[in-house]
Amino acid sequence: MDDLREVMSNHLSHLGELTFHGSLEAVPVITKLLNSSAPVLRSLDVDVSDDLTEWDGRRITLSTPPLTSAVGRASQLHTIRLKGCRLSWAYPLGYALKHLTIALPRPELRRGSVCPTVTAFSPIAFENMIASLRAMPNLETLHMAHCLPTRSLASSSAFSSQSKIHLPKLTSLQLFGDVGTCHDIIQAVKIPFTAYVGLSMPTKPDSRGEDCLAILPFLEAHFSGREATVLEPAQRELEISDGSGLTVIARELSPRKSAILQPKTTLLYLNFRYDAEDHGINLDVMRKVCDAVSLRRVETLSVEVTKFHDQGTGQTWVDHLRKYEAVQDLSASRSATVMALFRSLGQTSPSTDDPSPATVDRESIIFPRLKELFVAGGRIDAMCAQALCSEFDMRRTWATAVESFEGVGCEVDPASIPLLRASVCEYNIDSDPTGDGDGEDTEDEQDMDGEGSN
Repeated sequence: MDDLREVMSNHLSHLGELTFHGSLEAVPVITKLLNSSAPVLRSLDVDVSDDLTEWDGRRITLSTPPLTSAVGRASQLHTIRLKGCRLSWAYPLGYALKHLTIALPRPELRRGSVCPTVTAFSPIAFENMIASLRAMPNLETLHMAHCLPTRSLASSSAFSSQSKIHLPKLTSLQLFGDVGTCHDIIQAVKIPFTAYVGLSMPTKPDSRGEDCLAILPFLEAHFSGREATVLEPAQRELEISDGSGLTVIARELSPRKSAILQPKTTLLYLNFRYDAEDHGINLDVMRKVCDAVSLRRVETLSVEVTKFHDQGTGQTWVDHLRKYEAVQDLSASRSATVMALFRSLGQTSPSTDDPSPATVDRESIIFPRLKELFVAGGRIDAMCAQALCSEFDMRRTWATAVESFEGVGCEVDPASIPLLRASVCEYNIDSDPTGDGDGEDTEDEQDMDGEGSN
């Protein structure tokens, strides 16, 4: 600490960037020195997360002195990134601020429990945060993970359009925390339609996401506004999974046709966090979320669901998503998802060998522009294979032909492989009679960063 104190004391007056990765004990030292003078400081990056691996959010908040008026004195400051320590909102952060990231570690979740909210903030912390954000018109990125102050009941009235915070340059907003506070923040800020939005919120296990539906009006307004402002249509991707609850991710490709590489831009990361392995995906919640994210031109659709909570075969997910008629590339992972898709495809095809207008209801064809189908897991027996072959044959006449059928971890009836191979241009199924292709889930959310790829 003495070396840090000496270095900062000697150089802080002309220091443009300060990056520290180390012990939690350094935070009060940095705070005290910054309070003296940092006239040309442009970037402040403090990471003390290595000390916090076994502490819960409440202990961190109570034990970590916040950076206070220090940053307010640095008028040139345009970037603040705090990882493992929080920030006091009692002082202005500066008109020039462009990038603000504050991330505490995600508290360890016990099986079936709800992520605890960090409550050790001043009752006026939320109001101070709103006042600070209102004084940052140049803010471009705002990422806050597990450090959101709770709004007091006394000031819980709705924000009018006149009282909302205008952040016209905002390109990325990420909030990880309880649904009530996330909802309050997105109601308080006027978010540009072009901005990336990332929300991760713990939900009560029994509700399976229903208690998070309060944000749907915002999603509907945000994406309908985005669609209205898009000048050049872009290809869209939609990904739905249950790795850590219901997760919906929307991306788009660059519309520049001349570009050799088409970079993907993430539009939305939405996570209703609960133990989906135990409770299953709530199909009604999934439908409402996808209805709110009313994106045109979804050409790539990926669905990975281990278990459906709702009664029945699970084929309802296909009915929920069939509105995406532009889908050309469809991926289904996990046995429950794959088998539901197979059943739905089998019901689309006619019952005769000679399809005619009397036997084919063209409006009932799901994903009529489908060209590529990928599956991971599931079982294709002789009856399922026959239904799929009939479906592929019918689509060559009444819809777009399926050109590619690929998969891994599938159990396929050996006698049916020649029929399937003859039904599509490209057939590549990695048969696995001993498994169903269900691998380990991966965690989408970074515990500390609150930062996504945009």
